[in-house]
Amino acid sequence: MLSHILRNLSDDAQADEALLGLGDLVLIAAVEEESRAHEEARGEYVAGAVRRFARMAGNEDWLAVMGKLERSDKPAEDFLRQTLQWALKRDRDERIAEPAGAHACSCGGGHGHGQTAR
Repeated sequence: MLSHILRNLSDDAQADEALLGLGDLVLIAAVEEESRAHEEARGEYVAGAVRRFARMAGNEDWLAVMGKLERSDKPAEDFLRQTLQWALKRDRDERIAEPAGAHACSCGGGHGHGQTAR
């Protein structure tokens, strides 16, 4: 299921549709801002955010997401919302903490968000 979500979200049109489906204009604006800051298309940023969450989120993050999904009428939308909020917070915090010109995001440095660290 996660690979299906990621495949769809990598496409800008489908990422836009998923974002609009969340009905959260503040979240959409934040995704737009971060995708520009990282020189990525929205679809790249959204898919990368989900990948980073899957790879890097701690047990508490996963428990919080799973708890929300258990009570959700729209688990796919809520999963996307939670993972985006997690990634946006990390990326903003890391960008603020890093000196100018340094790589600052939750992808681990040295590569784009859409790639996995090795």
